[in-house]
Amino acid sequence: MTWDDFTKKVKEFFTGKKVADSVDTSPYDDGEKELIDKLGQLDEEYKNGDNYDPGKGYEDISDLLPEKQTFEYLKYEGDDEDTIRSNTKNKFDALLEDEKKKVDDALNKNTEVVENKKQATDEEYSQKQKQIDRDYDEFQKALEKELVKKGLYRSSIKQGQTKANEQARDWESNELLSKRNVDLSSLDAEIAKLQGEANTAIQQLDLSYAQKLDGEIERLLDKRNKEIASIDKYNNTLKEKEAKYIEDRAKAIEAQLTQRLKDEQYGRQVWLCRG
Repeated sequence: MTWDDFTKKVKEFFTGKKVADSVDTSPYDDGEKELIDKLGQLDEEYKNGDNYDPGKGYEDISDLLPEKQTFEYLKYEGDDEDTIRSNTKNKFDALLEDEKKKVDDALNKNTEVVENKKQATDEEYSQKQKQIDRDYDEFQKALEKELVKKGLYRSSIKQGQTKANEQARDWESNELLSKRNVDLSSLDAEIAKLQGEANTAIQQLDLSYAQKLDGEIERLLDKRNKEIASIDKYNNTLKEKEAKYIEDRAKAIEAQLTQRLKDEQYGRQVWLCRG
């Protein structure tokens, strides 16, 4: 192994293992723990090679290795808590309004059906009342015509028959009016029931969506907190890696210095023996 090969391997060892964009740094941990042994292995490979010559000295590891290893830290780029709450509320408010509109549309549709039925019922009773009036008017005319024939038009009989006719008309009209009021009241009650059911449905929607909103906000905030905690853990791991690198670099420099002193002593002995 040449000196260039040796320095290349050292540089690759220190600079080639970058931490990936995740919290899992175990691959880096394994390599880092073997740093000193690896340096010793590379050193032995160099010294045992054909090109080893202690007289040529060393290239300082302190020059080969940067003073510190810098990693790219992660930063949380998601929404803050207020934004999460605001956006989620807006989303659920829109959904709630859509649901309420469906309830209102159904209410209006069903109410219109009953209102049309109410209008038809009212018209039906109006026609019945008109028929009653026509029947009694015709009866009155027929009565008067008959009394004229008999010469009783100005008699008390006319007055009595006319009064009885009017009383009968009034009684039948009142009976019809009572039935009309009952039928229309029933339809009004049906409309009120529809309105009550719609109000209950809207109240249930308000309650349901309030619970869903709270649950969704809680879920999103929990997710945010976990992401921040994961990023903090990752960044703290990188800080530890940087500190460990500085420590291992110092050990490597110290180990090289020790080895240099040994090699210089060995070189002097070789030189004395050759002399």
